Amino acid sequence: MSSRVFYEVGWTDSWTFRRCCHIHDSLIDAAKCGMPRSAGWYVFAVENGTERELTTAEDKIVSDFRFGRRNAAHA
Repeated sequence: MSSRVFYEVGWTDSWTFRRCCHIHDSLIDAAKCGMPRSAGWYVFAVENGTERELTTAEDKIVSDFRFGRRNAAHA
């Protein structure tokens, strides 16, 4: 059985936690959604309906994109 994973963006606004509630199929699409929302945005995964932290590999992809270490695979 394969798991269904998608990504969302979270951030805080006036001391409340917010999330985009979009279904992003890729980490980069989620990161692009988060960039204009807040300086403190983050991406998290939703796997089979349950939120989870990003894996180390997923987090590296988001960090590389966020801090400008982009390559052709992220474009």
